[in-house]
Order: sequence, then structure tokens, then C-alpha cells
Amino acid sequence: MERVRQVVRWSPRPIRDVVLGQRSLWTHAHPFEREQIDMDAFFDYPLEDDQGNEIPVYTAAGNRIARRIASVDVNDPPFGGLMDLRHINELFSLPDDSEGRKPINYTVYPQAGLQRYGHFQADGVMANIIPLLEEINDQVQDEEPMEVNEGGRIFERRPPIIATSTQGYNSVMHFTRGKGAQHHDAQLGLVTAALAGTYSLTDATNRTAARKAADCDIDLPHNQFASKIDVDDVDRQLRLENTYSIDLRGLRPELRNGECVNRDPFVLFKQTK
Repeated sequence: MERVRQVVRWSPRPIRDVVLGQRSLWTHAHPFEREQIDMDAFFDYPLEDDQGNEIPVYTAAGNRIARRIASVDVNDPPFGGLMDLRHINELFSLPDDSEGRKPINYTVYPQAGLQRYGHFQADGVMANIIPLLEEINDQVQDEEPMEVNEGGRIFERRPPIIATSTQGYNSVMHFTRGKGAQHHDAQLGLVTAALAGTYSLTDATNRTAARKAADCDIDLPHNQFASKIDVDDVDRQLRLENTYSIDLRGLRPELRNGECVNRDPFVLFKQTK
């Protein structure tokens, strides 16, 4: 989960702190797309581009090194970021050498009519997670063929760990919808129902429209929503959730236990290599 605050001011980090402990600096995280930066000339290396954005530098391992320090107003409440829906495809586009991999389908949900920004759901994980997941499966899956004969049909062995879905959304949506059925104030169609009452033809629809109009007189839906989130304890993070299924039959026998499930998967991966 991520929360963000508006930056009031950017301050450059001392160059000696940026280069501390580094034998080399690079222009890109990916080994095939980067160029090495001359360490002796780094003192003259530009900090920002023409738009005022930081020009990033990376370690030999591909980790970005911050070159600026952000100053924020801690009295302003943090808020969850929204996804730029124009670039969601970049998250799920498989590389050219992905023959045999299932394409990842996703759906976007613009927030409050913003069109370009909002939430998303997908039927798989982000493309850059797939190689790691495949490598973990190679290390933990049972070496014996797992063929299941059901009704005379033979099913091929599947990877024990399968990514089933991903979603990104602002957790404030959980805070405002309550429990049970979805009932965000701005999504109930309260104003539409009240206006539709002008075309009602029966006493029952007239009474329904009158109730909706009375609710609007008390407060409009967007005002109700604003009141709900105008408190300090609202959870405002951007939530990114990946969902996986684990078929224990596909794991090596010594890993088919609760201890394995509760273990840090990256520690497990290191131990099984």
C-alpha cells in the first residue's frame, strides 16, 4: 500500500551521498537499455530535465538512487495515488519471447469522471512478476509428473503456484462502501431517480421519487461522500493486490505443509536454489 503527499519543495542531495559506496552509475535499470555514467564527470551530470523531472541514475544492480529530497507539509493529510490508465497496458504487456504464456486481460475504472485516472483489475499479475513466479515454481514444484486421471482423461501437470488476479485501487473505497452490498453515495443514482420522478405514471413511482427528492434536499450524494472522507483516520492508500492459488499436490513433498505456506516466499526461494 502506498500513500503520497504533495511535494512543497525539492532539494538536491549532496553528490557525495549519491555516489557513496557506488563503483559505477547507470542511466537505466535494465542491463540491455542502459549506458554507464562517467563517475569523474558526474558532478556536472544534469539533475533535472526540461520539464523539471529528476533525471534518474541507477546502481549496477538496477536500483534507482534518489538524487533529490522531497519536503512535504506533514499537516496535510496523505492521499492514495490513482493509476494513469493510459499506461496500464505497459504493466501487463508480455515480452516478445512469451510464446505459450496466456495473455493478461485487464479492465480499467476511471475515477469520478476523470477518464485518464482511476483503478484497474486484471486476470493475472504484472508482466515483470511472471519471470520471478516461474523461477520460484521451477524450484519448488514436484519433480515427479503430476497427472490426474479423472473419468479416463489425463490432465497435464500445472505449476503449483498460479497467479489468478491483480487489482489496484484507492482503499478509501472500502472505507466508504460499508459492509455487504456496494453502496457508495455517488453510485446509487439518487439524483437520477429523483429527476426521473417527473415522468412517473403511478402513485408508487411518485412516492419513490418523492423519497429520493427528499434525500437530495437533506444532502446531495457528492456532499455526503465528501463528509465521509473528511476525517483523519480514513485509509487513503493506493492498494495493489496480487492473488495466487497454490496446488499443494504440485509442490515437493517436504513443502506440502503449513510451515511452507507461512514462510517468506523469497526466503523459501533462496533456500531451494
